[in-house]
Amino acid sequence: MSYNFNAVADIVDKFALDAKNDFKLEDVFLKVSSSIKVEPEDNTALSRDIESILDESEILFKDGKKNLYVPRTIFFKKAEFLVTPTEFEIKNGILFPGHRFSPFKPEFVFPSQIKITDKNSKKALVRRDFQSSVEDAAYAHYFMGIDDMNAFFIADNQKNYETLRDAGYNLLTKIELSVFELSDFYREHEFKNGDALKFTVSDWFSGKYTFACLKASERKPEDNIRWITSLETALEMVFDQFADYIEIHEQFARAFFIGDRLLLENPVLSLDEFCRKSENVNIAVSEGRPFLVNADSELFSEDEIPEDVMISKGNTSSLDEMLTEIACPLSVIEIESCIYNELFEGVENFESFYEHCFSDLDLEFADDAQRAVFQNFLEDSWESISEDYNRFSDEDKGRMRSRIIEIVYRKRDWLNGLKQLSFDVSAIPKDKMEALAGISVHLASFLRLLNSDEKFSSEEEIENTSDMVENLADMQGKLISEINKALSGAKK
Repeated sequence: MSYNFNAVADIVDKFALDAKNDFKLEDVFLKVSSSIKVEPEDNTALSRDIESILDESEILFKDGKKNLYVPRTIFFKKAEFLVTPTEFEIKNGILFPGHRFSPFKPEFVFPSQIKITDKNSKKALVRRDFQSSVEDAAYAHYFMGIDDMNAFFIADNQKNYETLRDAGYNLLTKIELSVFELSDFYREHEFKNGDALKFTVSDWFSGKYTFACLKASERKPEDNIRWITSLETALEMVFDQFADYIEIHEQFARAFFIGDRLLLENPVLSLDEFCRKSENVNIAVSEGRPFLVNADSELFSEDEIPEDVMISKGNTSSLDEMLTEIACPLSVIEIESCIYNELFEGVENFESFYEHCFSDLDLEFADDAQRAVFQNFLEDSWESISEDYNRFSDEDKGRMRSRIIEIVYRKRDWLNGLKQLSFDVSAIPKDKMEALAGISVHLASFLRLLNSDEKFSSEEEIENTSDMVENLADMQGKLISEINKALSGAKK
């Protein structure tokens, strides 16, 4: 062979790095052959080597149909994508970079090294160290798989090495990670679950992005099916071409390249939301490595998915949204008040609270993973409330809270019983159901007061509040009776 392979590789890599447009294999061959001496009989081998180097380059896409190589920095220029922070991130004013940016940057740019600028204020986001449990951080890193996730945690902060070594893989283990500070941004935009961060790629190669707030009211759920179907179609082609040989972030990156450009011009879902909502694409795990597969794929069974990897087809981003999805007849404030009430009654363990509050309910979990996340949310609330609970100072408020919980449980049991009946839904009196919801709102306002540090100012205030609670209880009882009467003649 008349040429040095390493010298060729250096020229090819520089050509790809400097490219400002799509190019063909022939363009690179001309550059190499004009830069080093190559004997004519080695031209075929040289062309083959150049093609191999280009095909393996992580900064290029290959369009086989057009015989073109496309620099990723050009393809992803001004591409848009959504990130949906979890309730934990919103509450703590942070954003884990995690796996969210991986399809939109080169692998050599570490997630915590990316640069993010507010599109409106032009201010760069500041990074800071943040302590989190493995569980709370895992939602932003699960595309990596357990082994790579732990390796990432250690690479992000060397202190995590000893922490994870001593504790083993435990979801409750506290680690320290580099996060982006977003407290002011969340506050300014009154950011809530359902809102999204809309990112635009400024520089793929350097990992630079701008972002803005996309409120839930601005998102278009009617476009979800079209967007999901388009991405599913592109992923199907990726599956056919690469099977399970590439990681999730690369599967998504190649799907965006193959798919409709509108996926990156008008994104309607984050990739986390896509994985939850797609009915045709699942996450499978083999030997600790996750990847996307067809939902009907038999390559890997669910048994190979570790129990402690919380990957669910259901919503797991917030307790509030989960309650709606699983058809739970209790609200967040009612559940928190149930915890206070259990503590007031002398219950000392989470298991007894859960049994009392949820054992008889017909909750519609999407899968075991969603059930586990739901229980983890509740256990975190139990631990947080019980840690500071003072039974002695809760005496007056505790008695009234206990009465309200009785009223709440009556509605809970009634709503749960309705699910067992067969009747024409149109027969439900809408006005009476709305009135019933209004009573729940009033009771919830009392519960917030009772759960706060505020105290009753006088016996008269206690008595007046108690009278209002009893009036609401009577109104609820009458409304339930009237609704039952309307439904009795509508049973199928």
